[in-house]
Amino acid sequence: MLKPKGTTCKHMEVGGARLGCLPSDKPPPSFKPRPGPSPPPAPPPANSVPKWTPTYDMSESTLVMPCNYTGLYDYEAYPQLAKFGLVDFDWSNAKLEWANQSPMDCDGTLVRQAARNKAQNPSAKVFVYRNIVKALAWYTQVRLLLQNQSYWGFFIPYQGCKHNVTGEYVCKNHVTGEIDATANLYHDEKQSPGWTGGGNGGPDGVCHGDMHGNNVSGPTQSGYCDCGHGVSCGEYLWDQRNGSMLTDWFTGTYVGGAEYGLGNLNIDGFFFDDQWSTRPSEEAWPISPRGTGANRSAGLDVAEIAKMYAAWDHNMEAVKRATVEKGGFTWQNFVCIDGKTHGNGELCTTPTPSKGAACTDFLRSSCAPGSLMQSSAVTYTIGHAFSSDHSTMNLTMFQMDLAVFLASRGDYSWLGYGWLGCGCGWEYNGKMPCDIFHRPPALDVDYGIPTGMCVETGAGSGVFTRDWTKSTVTIDCNAYTSDIKMK
Repeated sequence: MLKPKGTTCKHMEVGGARLGCLPSDKPPPSFKPRPGPSPPPAPPPANSVPKWTPTYDMSESTLVMPCNYTGLYDYEAYPQLAKFGLVDFDWSNAKLEWANQSPMDCDGTLVRQAARNKAQNPSAKVFVYRNIVKALAWYTQVRLLLQNQSYWGFFIPYQGCKHNVTGEYVCKNHVTGEIDATANLYHDEKQSPGWTGGGNGGPDGVCHGDMHGNNVSGPTQSGYCDCGHGVSCGEYLWDQRNGSMLTDWFTGTYVGGAEYGLGNLNIDGFFFDDQWSTRPSEEAWPISPRGTGANRSAGLDVAEIAKMYAAWDHNMEAVKRATVEKGGFTWQNFVCIDGKTHGNGELCTTPTPSKGAACTDFLRSSCAPGSLMQSSAVTYTIGHAFSSDHSTMNLTMFQMDLAVFLASRGDYSWLGYGWLGCGCGWEYNGKMPCDIFHRPPALDVDYGIPTGMCVETGAGSGVFTRDWTKSTVTIDCNAYTSDIKMK
C-alpha cells in the first residue's frame, strides 16, 4: 500500500499479509484555529447509498455490532462472527485492554480490531466509532489536539478560562500549576474509563487496577487513567462554532485520515454518536459530579446553544457527505424498514412487519420500483429475545425475517443485529457471552440474484412472491407464513 506523502504509517502483518496503515503517535502539525464566521447553510443530505458495488450475496448482506469488553475478538474462538458482511465496533470494544495503556490508544485499538476482522474476512465492511459532539480523550488523535494549545479553539472552554479580549487561556492546573487542557477545557468524566460502577458488570473500565476511579489525587488526576500529560480522561466537547477549520479537520483527518480513517484499508465507515439539542448546557451536559471537572461548567447561554446546534448540524452533514465521497459510509445514512433514519447516535430496532395489514402494506410499498427500500441503504433486524439475565438469546421468527428481507430488499440492504450491549464479562452483570450473535446456516446460502420485484399473486390476496435465479420466496401475510424454495 502506498503511504501518503507526509504521513507516518506503521503496517501490520497478519499471516505475512500487509493490512494497511496502523496508527503512529506523530503529533499533528501546529496551527492556530480561531473562531470563524458562522458556518454556511448545511449542504443537501449526503448520498443515500455507498459507492460500493452492490451485492446480493446473502453472507455479505448481514450486519452486526459486537463488543468484547475484555480485549480484541479471537476469531478462532468465535469463527461465525467473522462471517458477517458489515461489522461495526464500538469505542468500548477491548476497553479492559486500552484503558490500561499509557497513554490510552482507543482509536488505534479499533484499527487493530478492524485489521484482525479483515484478515479473517477481507470482503467485510468494517465500521468504527466516532463522535463529533464529545471529544473523547482516550482517542490518540483527540489527545494530541488536547495537548497542543494551538488546537484548543476546537474545544469548548470552561467559563472564565478564556480571556474575552485576548483569547488567551488563563486557568492553571491546581496540582501542576500548568495551563493545560484539564484546567481550561470543559469535560465530563461520567462515562469515562475510570468511572467506577459504569457497566452492570462492574466499573466502567478500571485503569491499572485502580478501584477508586476518577479522582484528582492519582498520578494523572484521573485516578490511574492515563490520557496523556495535562489531559484528564474525560469527555471534552467539540466547539462546533469554530468554523471551517474544525469542519476541515473532521472531514479530512477524523474521516479521511491515513492512520485511523478511510485512508486505512481496514476502515470502511463510521458510527457517529450523539447530538446537540437546543436545551441549556447544564441540562444537556450536566456538570460532572466528580473528577477534575466537578462543579465547573461551560456557561453557555441559550443563544450560544442555538449557534452550537446549527453548527453541529452543518458539521454532521459535512462528515456524512465526506464519508460517502471518500468511498465509505456511515451508520447514520442507513434507513430502517419503517422509513426512519438511524439519526445521530440512534439505532434501528424496527422489527419485521407483523401479521396482516402491516405485512401487506409493507410489501406492497417496498416492492415498487423506486421505493425507499429499493433506493436507500437499509438495515433489517433479526428478531430476538434475551433470557432474564442476558446469558442466552433466542431468535423469535427468523424464517419470516429472512423471507421478508429476500422479498423486499434492494441493492444495498443488510439483515442482522444492532447494538445489543458490550458483553464478554461487563454489561448485564457480566452474563452476556461473547458469542451471543446467532448466525443460522440460512445466512450463508446462495439464493442467487432477484429477477424482478416481489409481486402480489392476486388483487388483495396478501400473498407475495419474488423470483431469484436460484430460489423463490413466498410470503402469506394473512397466515403469516413464508417459504423459501431452492431451484
